Amino acid sequence: GLGAEAFFPAAADRFDGISLRRLAVAEASSCTGATTSPEADRTLRDDGCGRVVRALVAPDGSDALVAVSIVAMPSPERAERAVERLSSQSFAPAPLAVPAAARRELAVRSPAGAAMLVRISHADAYVLILGALHGDGRGSADPGPLLTAMGQVRFRIVRVVISA
Repeated sequence: GLGAEAFFPAAADRFDGISLRRLAVAEASSCTGATTSPEADRTLRDDGCGRVVRALVAPDGSDALVAVSIVAMPSPERAERAVERLSSQSFAPAPLAVPAAARRELAVRSPAGAAMLVRISHADAYVLILGALHGDGRGSADPGPLLTAMGQVRFRIVRVVISA
């Protein structure tokens, strides 16, 4: 299935030379709290959202975090309608808390401006990916690895959906 363990089964993965560490992952049977915006959550609910997987991922060598909500939708049409409605709204995925055992400098801050809203339809799986970078990336002089980290999170999710 497309549960939390399917998307982020290992504590760390390496893609294209970037190590991504799963800090936290949670699964819910409804989409309430998938985003930081009650309006965006209402849009998802109105379009029939189902299960949500939320994750907090850290690229090594940076203090930035990728927060992501993976939202199951009932049909490609409803997923497309949700994307159209969400694209005019201001929201971010609701980030999970950083575990106490994580590096001290890691903290969820305001979204850093980079965001993603992606729709995937494959076989009987219709998924929206809501993602955002949190933190200022002070640990990385080049923002490229941070954007690549968010792209790699997206790639991992797409790969899981397509292979399900």
